[in-house]
Amino acid sequence: MSRMEFIEKSLLRYLAMALLTLAGGLSARAEIGEEVEFSGHDGLTISAYWSEAAQSDSGVKTSTVLLFHMAGASARGEYEETVQALNAAGYHTLAVDLRSGGDRLGAPNKTAARVTDTSIGYCDVYPDLEAALDWAARQPAVGPIVAVGSSFSAGLVVQLAANRGDTLAGAVAFSPASGEPMAACRPENFLERVSIPLIAFRPDREMAIESVQAQARAFGEQDVQYIEIEGGRHGSLMLRASQTGRDMAHAWRPLLDFLEGAAKAKDERVEITVDDWSLKGKFLVPRSSGRVPAVLLLHGAAKTKARHAGLARELAARGIASLRLDLRAHGESTNKGIFQQPWEDHRHLLDGTERDIVAALEALASDQRIDPDRIGTVSASYSGEFAAKALAISGTGKAHVSLAPGSFSDESILAIDPSGEPWFFVRAEDEFDFFDDIFASIDQNSGAETLTLQGDAHADALLQAHPSLVWMLGDWFVSRL
Repeated sequence: MSRMEFIEKSLLRYLAMALLTLAGGLSARAEIGEEVEFSGHDGLTISAYWSEAAQSDSGVKTSTVLLFHMAGASARGEYEETVQALNAAGYHTLAVDLRSGGDRLGAPNKTAARVTDTSIGYCDVYPDLEAALDWAARQPAVGPIVAVGSSFSAGLVVQLAANRGDTLAGAVAFSPASGEPMAACRPENFLERVSIPLIAFRPDREMAIESVQAQARAFGEQDVQYIEIEGGRHGSLMLRASQTGRDMAHAWRPLLDFLEGAAKAKDERVEITVDDWSLKGKFLVPRSSGRVPAVLLLHGAAKTKARHAGLARELAARGIASLRLDLRAHGESTNKGIFQQPWEDHRHLLDGTERDIVAALEALASDQRIDPDRIGTVSASYSGEFAAKALAISGTGKAHVSLAPGSFSDESILAIDPSGEPWFFVRAEDEFDFFDDIFASIDQNSGAETLTLQGDAHADALLQAHPSLVWMLGDWFVSRL
Protein backbone atom coordinates (compact mmCIF):
# COMPACT_ATOMS: atom_id res chain seq x y z
CA MET A 1 0.00 0.00 0.00
CA SER A 2 1.40 3.43 -0.93
CA ARG A 3 1.69 6.18 1.65
CA MET A 4 -1.09 8.17 -0.06
CA GLU A 5 -3.38 5.12 0.00
CA PHE A 6 -2.59 4.61 3.68
CA ILE A 7 -3.37 8.24 4.47
CA GLU A 8 -6.66 8.17 2.58
CA LYS A 9 -7.83 4.97 4.28
CA SER A 10 -6.82 6.31 7.70
CA LEU A 11 -8.72 9.53 7.02
CA LEU A 12 -11.84 7.63 6.00
CA ARG A 13 -11.71 5.65 9.25
CA TYR A 14 -11.32 8.84 11.25
CA LEU A 15 -14.15 10.65 9.49
CA ALA A 16 -16.48 7.70 10.10
CA MET A 17 -15.60 7.83 13.79
CA ALA A 18 -16.06 11.61 13.92
CA LEU A 19 -19.55 11.34 12.45
CA LEU A 20 -20.44 8.70 15.04
CA THR A 21 -19.24 11.07 17.74
CA LEU A 22 -21.37 13.84 16.27
CA ALA A 23 -24.41 11.56 16.34
CA GLY A 24 -23.79 10.57 19.95
CA GLY A 25 -22.38 7.14 19.15
CA LEU A 26 -19.14 7.86 21.05
CA SER A 27 -18.95 9.82 24.27
CA ALA A 28 -15.33 9.52 25.42
CA ARG A 29 -13.06 12.51 24.77
CA ALA A 30 -10.09 11.76 22.54
CA GLU A 31 -6.57 11.78 23.91
CA ILE A 32 -4.26 14.52 22.69
CA GLY A 33 -0.95 13.05 23.81
CA GLU A 34 1.69 13.09 26.52
CA GLU A 35 2.07 16.42 28.32
CA VAL A 36 5.53 17.93 27.87
CA GLU A 37 7.05 21.21 29.03
CA PHE A 38 9.77 23.48 27.71
CA SER A 39 10.94 27.02 28.41
CA GLY A 40 9.95 30.10 26.46
CA HIS A 41 12.38 32.87 25.57
CA ASP A 42 11.76 34.56 28.92
CA GLY A 43 11.80 31.43 31.05
CA LEU A 44 8.02 30.92 31.12
CA THR A 45 7.12 27.23 31.21
CA ILE A 46 5.15 26.28 28.09
CA SER A 47 2.87 23.25 28.21
CA ALA A 48 2.28 21.14 25.11
CA TYR A 49 1.05 17.70 24.13
CA TRP A 50 3.20 15.27 22.16
CA SER A 51 1.57 12.36 20.31
CA GLU A 52 3.31 9.94 17.96
CA ALA A 53 1.94 8.62 14.70
CA ALA A 54 -0.24 5.55 14.87
CA GLN A 55 1.90 3.90 12.21
CA SER A 56 5.05 4.84 10.37
CA ASP A 57 7.59 3.18 8.09
CA SER A 58 10.30 1.35 9.98
CA GLY A 59 13.57 3.26 10.05
CA VAL A 60 12.07 6.36 8.42
CA LYS A 61 11.72 9.61 10.35
CA THR A 62 8.05 10.57 10.49
CA SER A 63 6.83 14.08 9.67
CA THR A 64 5.67 16.20 12.59
CA VAL A 65 2.85 18.75 12.69
CA LEU A 66 2.98 21.64 15.19
CA LEU A 67 -0.50 22.84 16.18
CA PHE A 68 -1.12 26.37 17.50
CA HIS A 69 -4.58 27.43 18.69
CA MET A 70 -6.81 30.48 18.19
CA ALA A 71 -7.41 33.37 20.62
CA GLY A 72 -8.88 32.46 24.00
CA ALA A 73 -8.39 28.75 23.37
CA SER A 74 -6.04 25.91 24.26
CA ALA A 75 -4.34 23.00 22.54
CA ARG A 76 -6.68 20.43 24.03
CA GLY A 77 -9.81 22.48 23.42
CA GLU A 78 -9.09 23.08 19.74
CA TYR A 79 -7.08 20.12 18.55
CA GLU A 80 -8.10 16.84 20.24
CA GLU A 81 -10.06 15.61 17.23
CA THR A 82 -7.46 16.93 14.79
CA VAL A 83 -4.59 15.22 16.61
CA GLN A 84 -6.33 11.87 16.40
CA ALA A 85 -6.86 12.25 12.65
CA LEU A 86 -3.27 13.34 12.00
CA ASN A 87 -1.83 10.51 14.09
CA ALA A 88 -4.02 8.04 12.18
CA ALA A 89 -2.71 9.50 8.92
CA GLY A 90 0.89 8.84 9.98
CA TYR A 91 2.01 12.16 11.50
CA HIS A 92 3.49 12.98 14.89
CA THR A 93 1.86 16.03 16.53
CA LEU A 94 2.85 18.65 19.07
CA ALA A 95 -0.18 20.72 20.18
CA VAL A 96 0.92 23.78 22.15
CA ASP A 97 -0.74 25.89 24.85
CA LEU A 98 0.36 29.43 23.93
CA ARG A 99 0.71 32.16 26.54
CA SER A 100 -2.30 34.00 25.16
CA GLY A 101 -5.35 31.78 25.49
CA GLY A 102 -8.03 30.36 27.73
CA ASP A 103 -10.80 27.80 28.00
CA ARG A 104 -13.24 29.09 25.34
CA LEU A 105 -13.33 25.68 23.63
CA GLY A 106 -13.85 23.67 26.78
CA ALA A 107 -10.35 22.90 28.08
CA PRO A 108 -7.92 24.99 30.17
CA ASN A 109 -4.74 26.57 28.80
CA LYS A 110 -1.97 25.62 31.24
CA THR A 111 0.60 28.05 29.81
CA ALA A 112 -1.75 31.05 29.93
CA ALA A 113 -2.60 30.19 33.55
CA ARG A 114 1.04 30.89 34.49
CA VAL A 115 1.09 34.36 32.93
CA THR A 116 0.77 37.34 35.27
CA ASP A 117 1.32 40.09 32.68
CA THR A 118 -2.14 41.05 31.42
CA SER A 119 -0.72 43.36 28.71
CA ILE A 120 0.50 40.55 26.47
CA GLY A 121 -0.62 41.07 22.89
CA TYR A 122 -0.98 38.58 20.08
CA CYS A 123 2.34 39.56 18.50
CA ASP A 124 4.10 38.92 21.83
CA VAL A 125 3.23 35.24 21.52
CA TYR A 126 5.49 34.65 18.52
CA PRO A 127 8.55 33.45 20.54
CA ASP A 128 6.42 30.57 21.88
CA LEU A 129 6.16 29.23 18.33
CA GLU A 130 9.93 29.28 17.91
CA ALA A 131 10.37 27.54 21.27
CA ALA A 132 7.95 24.80 20.18
CA LEU A 133 9.73 24.39 16.85
CA ASP A 134 13.10 24.09 18.61
CA TRP A 135 11.73 21.47 21.03
CA ALA A 136 10.26 19.39 18.20
CA ALA A 137 13.44 19.61 16.13
CA ARG A 138 15.40 18.03 19.00
CA GLN A 139 13.28 14.87 19.10
CA PRO A 140 15.13 11.87 17.62
CA ALA A 141 12.27 10.45 15.53
CA VAL A 142 11.18 13.75 14.00
CA GLY A 143 11.39 14.16 10.25
CA PRO A 144 10.16 17.23 8.28
CA ILE A 145 8.18 19.66 10.45
CA VAL A 146 5.08 21.60 9.34
CA ALA A 147 3.55 24.37 11.50
CA VAL A 148 -0.24 24.87 11.63
CA GLY A 149 -1.83 28.05 12.98
CA SER A 150 -5.43 29.05 13.64
CA SER A 151 -6.75 32.63 13.50
CA PHE A 152 -4.22 34.84 15.35
CA SER A 153 -1.63 32.06 15.49
CA ALA A 154 -2.10 31.50 11.74
CA GLY A 155 -0.66 34.97 11.21
CA LEU A 156 2.26 34.10 13.50
CA VAL A 157 2.85 30.87 11.58
CA VAL A 158 3.47 32.91 8.42
CA GLN A 159 6.07 34.88 10.36
CA LEU A 160 7.60 31.60 11.56
CA ALA A 161 7.75 30.36 7.96
CA ALA A 162 9.57 33.54 6.93
CA ASN A 163 12.08 33.38 9.78
CA ARG A 164 12.66 29.65 10.18
CA GLY A 165 12.53 28.18 6.70
CA ASP A 166 15.80 26.43 7.54
CA THR A 167 13.98 24.26 10.10
CA LEU A 168 10.39 24.15 8.84
CA ALA A 169 9.27 22.12 5.82
CA GLY A 170 5.97 23.99 5.42
CA ALA A 171 3.25 26.06 7.10
CA VAL A 172 -0.56 26.05 7.16
CA ALA A 173 -2.69 29.09 8.06
CA PHE A 174 -6.37 28.58 8.96
CA SER A 175 -8.26 31.93 8.80
CA PRO A 176 -5.09 34.02 9.30
CA ALA A 177 -5.92 37.11 11.37
CA SER A 178 -4.54 40.50 10.33
CA GLY A 179 -6.69 43.06 12.17
CA GLU A 180 -5.58 45.93 14.39
CA PRO A 181 -4.31 43.68 17.27
CA MET A 182 -2.02 42.06 14.68
CA ALA A 183 -0.74 45.33 13.22
CA ALA A 184 2.92 44.60 13.98
CA CYS A 185 2.78 40.96 12.89
CA ARG A 186 0.22 40.78 10.09
CA PRO A 187 0.88 37.78 7.85
CA GLU A 188 1.01 40.06 4.80
CA ASN A 189 4.13 41.66 6.32
CA PHE A 190 6.11 38.44 5.93
CA LEU A 191 4.80 36.80 2.75
CA GLU A 192 7.61 38.03 0.50
CA ARG A 193 10.20 36.34 2.73
CA VAL A 194 8.53 32.94 2.82
CA SER A 195 10.52 30.44 0.75
CA ILE A 196 8.92 27.20 2.00
CA PRO A 197 5.51 25.74 1.06
CA LEU A 198 2.63 27.73 2.58
CA ILE A 199 -1.13 27.29 2.25
CA ALA A 200 -4.11 29.20 3.68
CA PHE A 201 -7.69 28.06 4.34
CA ARG A 202 -10.85 30.15 4.82
CA PRO A 203 -14.47 29.12 5.43
CA ASP A 204 -16.73 30.32 2.64
CA ARG A 205 -18.72 32.51 5.05
CA GLU A 206 -15.62 34.70 5.61
CA MET A 207 -14.78 35.21 1.93
CA ALA A 208 -17.37 37.97 1.53
CA ILE A 209 -15.40 40.20 3.94
CA GLU A 210 -13.48 42.88 2.04
CA SER A 211 -10.33 42.57 4.17
CA VAL A 212 -10.30 38.80 3.65
CA GLN A 213 -10.57 39.28 -0.11
CA ALA A 214 -7.63 41.70 0.03
CA GLN A 215 -5.64 39.19 2.03
CA ALA A 216 -6.44 36.43 -0.46
CA ARG A 217 -5.10 38.64 -3.26
CA ALA A 218 -1.91 39.33 -1.28
CA PHE A 219 -1.35 35.62 -0.72
CA GLY A 220 -2.04 34.88 -4.39
CA GLU A 221 0.49 37.48 -5.51
CA GLN A 222 3.14 35.50 -3.63
CA ASP A 223 2.16 32.18 -5.21
CA VAL A 224 0.41 30.99 -2.04
CA GLN A 225 -2.69 28.82 -2.40
CA TYR A 226 -5.74 30.29 -0.58
CA ILE A 227 -8.52 27.72 -0.33
CA GLU A 228 -12.19 28.44 0.36
CA ILE A 229 -13.86 25.69 2.41
CA GLU A 230 -17.58 25.20 1.99
CA GLY A 231 -19.48 24.99 5.26
CA GLY A 232 -16.38 25.57 7.36
CA ARG A 233 -15.97 27.40 10.65
CA HIS A 234 -13.34 29.91 11.73
CA GLY A 235 -9.78 28.74 12.10
CA SER A 236 -8.92 25.08 12.35
CA LEU A 237 -12.46 24.36 13.57
CA MET A 238 -13.31 23.93 9.88
CA LEU A 239 -11.67 20.48 10.13
CA ARG A 240 -13.99 19.23 12.85
CA ALA A 241 -17.27 17.51 12.05
CA SER A 242 -18.39 18.12 15.65
CA GLN A 243 -18.12 21.87 15.03
CA THR A 244 -19.51 22.07 11.49
CA GLY A 245 -22.18 19.37 11.70
CA ARG A 246 -21.04 17.78 8.44
CA ASP A 247 -18.40 15.58 6.88
CA MET A 248 -15.31 17.77 6.31
CA ALA A 249 -13.39 15.49 3.97
CA HIS A 250 -13.26 18.37 1.44
CA ALA A 251 -11.15 20.32 3.96
CA TRP A 252 -9.03 17.38 5.07
CA ARG A 253 -8.05 16.24 1.59
CA PRO A 254 -6.15 19.40 0.53
CA LEU A 255 -4.57 19.62 3.99
CA LEU A 256 -3.26 16.05 3.85
CA ASP A 257 -2.10 16.55 0.27
CA PHE A 258 -0.20 19.64 1.37
CA LEU A 259 1.40 17.89 4.36
CA GLU A 260 2.49 15.00 2.17
CA GLY A 261 3.87 17.33 -0.52
CA ALA A 262 5.67 19.58 1.98
CA ALA A 263 7.34 16.57 3.55
CA LYS A 264 8.63 15.43 0.18
CA ALA A 265 9.65 18.61 -1.62
CA LYS A 266 10.62 22.26 -1.30
CA ASP A 267 10.22 24.92 -3.98
CA GLU A 268 13.37 25.96 -5.83
CA ARG A 269 13.40 29.25 -7.72
CA VAL A 270 14.58 28.95 -11.31
CA GLU A 271 15.33 31.36 -14.14
CA ILE A 272 15.42 30.51 -17.83
CA THR A 273 16.61 32.99 -20.49
CA VAL A 274 14.89 32.87 -23.90
CA ASP A 275 15.07 35.62 -26.56
CA ASP A 276 16.41 37.97 -23.84
CA TRP A 277 13.32 37.28 -21.74
CA SER A 278 14.12 36.38 -18.14
CA LEU A 279 11.57 33.70 -17.31
CA LYS A 280 10.97 33.05 -13.60
CA GLY A 281 9.60 29.82 -12.22
CA LYS A 282 9.34 27.48 -9.26
CA PHE A 283 10.65 23.93 -9.40
CA LEU A 284 9.23 21.36 -6.97
CA VAL A 285 11.08 18.05 -6.84
CA PRO A 286 10.03 15.26 -4.44
CA ARG A 287 12.79 13.63 -2.45
CA SER A 288 13.63 10.34 -4.11
CA SER A 289 16.48 7.86 -4.41
CA GLY A 290 15.97 7.73 -8.18
CA ARG A 291 14.77 9.86 -11.07
CA VAL A 292 11.16 11.02 -10.94
CA PRO A 293 8.61 12.06 -13.58
CA ALA A 294 7.84 15.76 -14.03
CA VAL A 295 5.08 18.02 -15.34
CA LEU A 296 5.51 21.49 -16.84
CA LEU A 297 2.68 23.75 -15.59
CA LEU A 298 1.67 26.65 -17.87
CA HIS A 299 -0.82 29.39 -17.01
CA GLY A 300 -3.49 31.19 -19.02
CA ALA A 301 -3.37 34.66 -20.55
CA ALA A 302 -2.81 37.50 -18.07
CA LYS A 303 -2.38 34.92 -15.28
CA THR A 304 0.71 33.63 -13.47
CA LYS A 305 2.36 30.48 -12.18
CA ALA A 306 0.49 30.99 -8.88
CA ARG A 307 -2.56 29.39 -10.50
CA HIS A 308 -0.81 26.02 -10.33
CA ALA A 309 0.51 26.04 -6.76
CA GLY A 310 -2.11 23.56 -5.54
CA LEU A 311 -1.62 21.19 -8.45
CA ALA A 312 2.15 21.28 -7.88
CA ARG A 313 1.62 20.15 -4.26
CA GLU A 314 -0.76 17.40 -5.38
CA LEU A 315 1.82 16.11 -7.86
CA ALA A 316 4.62 16.27 -5.30
CA ALA A 317 2.53 14.23 -2.87
CA ARG A 318 2.34 11.57 -5.59
CA GLY A 319 6.08 11.58 -6.30
CA ILE A 320 5.92 13.78 -9.43
CA ALA A 321 8.08 16.89 -9.86
CA SER A 322 6.76 20.06 -11.46
CA LEU A 323 8.00 23.29 -12.94
CA ARG A 324 5.48 26.12 -12.87
CA LEU A 325 6.67 28.95 -15.08
CA ASP A 326 5.72 32.57 -15.72
CA LEU A 327 5.77 32.74 -19.51
CA ARG A 328 7.08 35.85 -21.30
CA ALA A 329 5.24 39.09 -20.44
CA HIS A 330 3.50 37.48 -17.42
CA GLY A 331 4.02 37.44 -13.65
CA GLU A 332 7.69 37.89 -12.80
CA SER A 333 8.80 37.39 -16.41
CA THR A 334 8.23 40.97 -17.56
CA ASN A 335 11.71 42.40 -18.14
CA LYS A 336 10.75 43.24 -21.78
CA GLY A 337 7.11 44.18 -21.29
CA ILE A 338 3.79 43.17 -19.72
CA PHE A 339 0.81 41.56 -21.44
CA GLN A 340 -2.01 43.82 -20.26
CA GLN A 341 -4.98 45.80 -21.49
CA PRO A 342 -5.59 46.87 -24.16
CA TRP A 343 -4.80 43.28 -25.16
CA GLU A 344 -4.39 43.90 -28.90
CA ASP A 345 -1.72 46.53 -28.26
CA HIS A 346 0.36 44.00 -26.29
CA ARG A 347 -0.39 40.74 -28.11
CA HIS A 348 2.92 40.95 -29.99
CA LEU A 349 4.70 40.28 -26.70
CA LEU A 350 3.41 36.70 -26.81
CA ASP A 351 5.12 35.91 -30.12
CA GLY A 352 7.66 33.16 -29.57
CA THR A 353 6.04 31.72 -26.43
CA GLU A 354 6.55 28.23 -27.87
CA ARG A 355 10.31 28.82 -27.48
CA ASP A 356 9.78 29.48 -23.76
CA ILE A 357 8.07 26.11 -23.47
CA VAL A 358 10.75 24.29 -25.48
CA ALA A 359 13.44 25.75 -23.21
CA ALA A 360 11.51 24.73 -20.09
CA LEU A 361 11.07 21.17 -21.38
CA GLU A 362 14.79 21.00 -22.15
CA ALA A 363 15.60 22.25 -18.63
CA LEU A 364 13.44 19.51 -17.13
CA ALA A 365 14.93 16.80 -19.34
CA SER A 366 18.49 17.83 -18.48
CA ASP A 367 17.97 17.84 -14.69
CA GLN A 368 19.61 14.76 -13.20
CA ARG A 369 16.70 14.25 -10.80
CA ILE A 370 14.14 13.98 -13.62
CA ASP A 371 13.41 11.00 -15.85
CA PRO A 372 13.55 12.58 -19.34
CA ASP A 373 11.25 9.89 -20.73
CA ARG A 374 8.43 10.76 -18.29
CA ILE A 375 7.65 14.46 -18.77
CA GLY A 376 4.13 15.86 -19.13
CA THR A 377 2.51 19.26 -19.53
CA VAL A 378 -0.50 21.18 -18.28
CA SER A 379 -1.46 24.19 -20.39
CA ALA A 380 -4.32 26.66 -20.02
CA SER A 381 -6.16 28.90 -22.44
CA TYR A 382 -3.68 30.61 -24.80
CA SER A 383 -0.74 28.45 -23.69
CA GLY A 384 -2.50 25.33 -25.05
CA GLU A 385 -1.69 26.04 -28.70
CA PHE A 386 1.82 27.26 -27.85
CA ALA A 387 2.38 24.02 -25.90
CA ALA A 388 1.28 21.95 -28.89
CA LYS A 389 3.73 23.82 -31.12
CA ALA A 390 6.54 23.40 -28.59
CA LEU A 391 5.91 19.67 -28.25
CA ALA A 392 6.10 19.27 -32.01
CA ILE A 393 9.44 21.09 -32.04
CA SER A 394 11.05 19.42 -29.04
CA GLY A 395 9.76 15.88 -29.34
CA THR A 396 9.68 15.86 -25.54
CA GLY A 397 6.59 14.80 -23.68
CA LYS A 398 4.64 11.80 -22.51
CA ALA A 399 1.18 13.02 -21.41
CA HIS A 400 -0.61 16.34 -21.74
CA VAL A 401 -3.53 18.19 -20.18
CA SER A 402 -5.05 21.29 -21.75
CA LEU A 403 -7.52 23.43 -19.80
CA ALA A 404 -9.94 25.27 -22.11
CA PRO A 405 -7.53 25.89 -25.02
CA GLY A 406 -9.47 28.56 -26.87
CA SER A 407 -6.96 28.86 -29.72
CA PHE A 408 -6.20 25.16 -30.25
CA SER A 409 -5.78 24.75 -34.00
CA ASP A 410 -7.06 22.03 -36.34
CA GLU A 411 -3.44 21.21 -37.16
CA SER A 412 -2.67 20.57 -33.48
CA ILE A 413 -5.81 18.45 -33.06
CA LEU A 414 -4.88 16.27 -36.05
CA ALA A 415 -1.37 15.77 -34.63
CA ILE A 416 -2.62 14.26 -31.35
CA ASP A 417 -3.04 10.65 -32.47
CA PRO A 418 0.17 10.42 -34.58
CA SER A 419 2.14 11.64 -31.56
CA GLY A 420 1.08 8.52 -29.65
CA GLU A 421 0.86 10.59 -26.46
CA PRO A 422 -2.30 10.79 -24.32
CA TRP A 423 -4.10 14.13 -24.20
CA PHE A 424 -6.83 15.25 -21.81
CA PHE A 425 -8.93 18.38 -22.54
CA VAL A 426 -11.10 20.03 -19.85
CA ARG A 427 -13.58 22.91 -20.14
CA ALA A 428 -16.53 24.46 -18.31
CA GLU A 429 -20.07 23.98 -19.57
CA ASP A 430 -20.96 27.69 -19.70
CA GLU A 431 -17.87 29.07 -21.44
CA PHE A 432 -17.96 30.81 -24.82
CA ASP A 433 -19.85 29.04 -27.59
CA PHE A 434 -16.72 28.55 -29.71
CA PHE A 435 -15.53 25.94 -27.21
CA ASP A 436 -18.37 23.73 -28.43
CA ASP A 437 -16.78 23.67 -31.89
CA ILE A 438 -13.25 23.11 -30.58
CA PHE A 439 -14.25 20.20 -28.35
CA ALA A 440 -16.47 18.70 -31.05
CA SER A 441 -13.46 18.72 -33.37
CA ILE A 442 -11.27 17.13 -30.70
CA ASP A 443 -13.83 14.36 -30.15
CA GLN A 444 -14.29 13.79 -33.88
CA ASN A 445 -10.68 14.00 -35.05
CA SER A 446 -8.64 12.54 -32.20
CA GLY A 447 -8.68 9.88 -29.52
CA ALA A 448 -8.06 12.44 -26.77
CA GLU A 449 -10.05 12.34 -23.55
CA THR A 450 -12.39 15.28 -22.89
CA LEU A 451 -14.28 16.45 -19.83
CA THR A 452 -16.90 19.17 -19.40
CA LEU A 453 -17.46 20.54 -15.89
CA GLN A 454 -20.32 22.63 -14.57
CA GLY A 455 -20.06 26.41 -14.28
CA ASP A 456 -18.19 29.07 -16.25
CA ALA A 457 -14.68 29.00 -14.75
CA HIS A 458 -12.12 29.40 -17.52
CA ALA A 459 -8.89 27.47 -18.00
CA ASP A 460 -6.67 27.37 -14.88
CA ALA A 461 -9.53 28.89 -12.83
CA LEU A 462 -11.11 25.43 -13.13
CA LEU A 463 -8.57 24.20 -10.58
CA GLN A 464 -9.95 26.56 -7.95
CA ALA A 465 -13.60 26.15 -8.90
CA HIS A 466 -13.37 22.35 -8.91
CA PRO A 467 -10.85 21.11 -6.27
CA SER A 468 -11.62 17.52 -7.25
CA LEU A 469 -10.09 18.29 -10.66
CA VAL A 470 -6.70 18.73 -8.98
CA TRP A 471 -6.95 15.24 -7.50
CA MET A 472 -8.22 13.85 -10.80
CA LEU A 473 -5.22 15.27 -12.67
CA GLY A 474 -2.92 13.80 -10.03
CA ASP A 475 -4.43 10.37 -10.70
CA TRP A 476 -4.25 10.92 -14.46
CA PHE A 477 -0.53 11.73 -14.46
CA VAL A 478 0.33 8.90 -12.05
CA SER A 479 -1.24 6.41 -14.47
CA ARG A 480 0.35 7.92 -17.59
CA LEU A 481 3.84 8.90 -16.44
